[in-house]
Amino acid sequence: MGVVVVETFREPDGALLVATARGGSGGGRSSPSPFAFERPAGGRFIASLREGGGGNGNGDGDGNGDGDGESCVVVVIADASVHVRWIGALEAIVFRHDAVLHRTVSRPPSIGAPAPSRDSAVDVAGPWPAEPGDLVLLCSANVHRALSEADVTALASREDLATIVRGVVTTTSTRGEFAEICAVAIRIGGR
Repeated sequence: MGVVVVETFREPDGALLVATARGGSGGGRSSPSPFAFERPAGGRFIASLREGGGGNGNGDGDGNGDGDGESCVVVVIADASVHVRWIGALEAIVFRHDAVLHRTVSRPPSIGAPAPSRDSAVDVAGPWPAEPGDLVLLCSANVHRALSEADVTALASREDLATIVRGVVTTTSTRGEFAEICAVAIRIGGR
């Protein structure tokens, strides 16, 4: 499986708690981080997860093309709502009280298909209302390919964010040989 790297941080105002994990046979501290976070003016929080740029590194050899090319999911948390934009097969899932409240639908690019124009390639979801305690989970394409919704929901029901993201990455890795697996968990309102 390789190394699982987990990092956790709390936003200075205590409004968010964030944990990230990445692993797989190619993951580790030496590879560039697939995560980015920003707190621009206006009380917004932006989180992104990026994979690919020549393949998602799934390394499973199934040839189905999931995640080929670049995939990116961006979540903006603002005004008690969650806004999602994504390209490719990455996922965003919002949990409330240990149940899936909202989930993006993956649209993996087709092998050999011409790339759509930038505007038509971006999927949009939300705004979804957010409450303190809601969990926003960003996952690499390999997660939804390896874990059922029940698996992900069971992992997301844990209280500690580091435990959630570590569980997502390690459980996914037991279901296949993946070069990289990534997860980001964001708890709105701390907890």
